[in-house]
Amino acid sequence: MAKGKKGDGSAAPAAPLSAEAKARTAWLIAGGMGMHFLGSMLGMQAEQEIWIRHFAGNFGANARMNATLQSISGVISFVINPIIAAITDAYGRRGMMIVGMVLSFWRCASMVASPSILNTVIGDLSRSLSMSTFFISSQAAMGDLFKSEPKLYSKYQSMTAMMPPAMSIVCPMVGQKLAARDLRLPYAVGSAIYVVNIASALFVLPETLQAADRVPFSVRGSNPLTFTKLFVNGARMRLLATLE
Repeated sequence: MAKGKKGDGSAAPAAPLSAEAKARTAWLIAGGMGMHFLGSMLGMQAEQEIWIRHFAGNFGANARMNATLQSISGVISFVINPIIAAITDAYGRRGMMIVGMVLSFWRCASMVASPSILNTVIGDLSRSLSMSTFFISSQAAMGDLFKSEPKLYSKYQSMTAMMPPAMSIVCPMVGQKLAARDLRLPYAVGSAIYVVNIASALFVLPETLQAADRVPFSVRGSNPLTFTKLFVNGARMRLLATLE
């Protein structure tokens, strides 16, 4: 898709995509999701080794610290997810996917520079932001492409959803071999993966959100407690929200 320019120099809103362009874009999103999780998960074994060395065999303290970080990550996701969704609705999907990948690249690159416990903690907490940003925007992009074609949406969405568990099979085996050579190596490979992914998004991936579908950013609409409205908008929505 040709990316035109507005009079103010910013990228023009998306133009309608052909059926072939939709399919190609869906594959790019699914592939980008796989690469995103690959780059993120490769360092998991190295991260465990860093924690073990830091706590010097005190597994109780290790468990408490990781549990605390997981809880903080949950709070971060709860607060920022509605904000991310509102931003993608106002300004587009592609830019937010790139933001998520840049954050992930920064996390990997900082660990290559210094695989310290401080960078591990910062990286662990920033993962909530980077993963949520990429995941929400990519899911929204898939919805843009096939909002009137539920069968195609299911097909490509299932491929996208397959990527995280597929990477969880591959990454532990590859990651531990890389970490055994050098703790920095998994993060160096992850950094390279994110460079490729960012370049693909910048130069190949089109914007999927049509100008007519964009809505102004609203701070009020970004309140995380607005999810409670799902339970008062009819029986079907209430059931879906409860199941989710």
